[in-house]
Amino acid sequence: VATDGAWHSVALTAQRGTARLRHVAVPREQADVFRVAEVTNPFDGPLLPGPIDVYDRGQFLVTSHADFTPPGGHVEIGLGVAPQVKIARNAELHEEAAGVLRGALRLHHAITVEIENVSPRAVEVEVRERIPVAREGDDDIEVTLGRVEPAWEAWAPEPDAPGTPRLRGGHRWRVTVAPAAKQLLRATYDVKIPSRTELVGGNRREP
Repeated sequence: VATDGAWHSVALTAQRGTARLRHVAVPREQADVFRVAEVTNPFDGPLLPGPIDVYDRGQFLVTSHADFTPPGGHVEIGLGVAPQVKIARNAELHEEAAGVLRGALRLHHAITVEIENVSPRAVEVEVRERIPVAREGDDDIEVTLGRVEPAWEAWAPEPDAPGTPRLRGGHRWRVTVAPAAKQLLRATYDVKIPSRTELVGGNRREP
């Protein structure tokens, strides 16, 4: 085949598959909501790791990365920021004396997360949070989870590499936000420490 000095894409095969779109946010770290597509591998062989171009109705969206995926397996593909889903997080801290002889300090934290969906369709949003975890054997520090609305679930992602410690204290909400609607998420927790001590980095644990 004679060359013309330009790049060309040659389709080797094609197969229809299914994709489930959801949204993921970690508002404690970043005030953005990201779209993620969970795609089922429709081929008889594996999908090899490498770059992948994503199109929506023929319109280019983004170049992402696909991991090794066995036949029938699922691969998550990041689609970038979802501009039609807004998220805002606020945290409050209140300190008070505790204990029989008021020899302890209770640090009460209240987290509020507001999701706003300005799109014309309902969206599934996964909001990830993390609360402090006391070290094993340290009886002087006590962390107590309070009221959570709506209910969330414990969440511990797979480590990025062998030997990497697992995330502790991770939780996530999974909610569906109606079109042009808002959803409010709330969680509280207390950290109890001796009154004459202070947590490393300050008693305020939330930005």
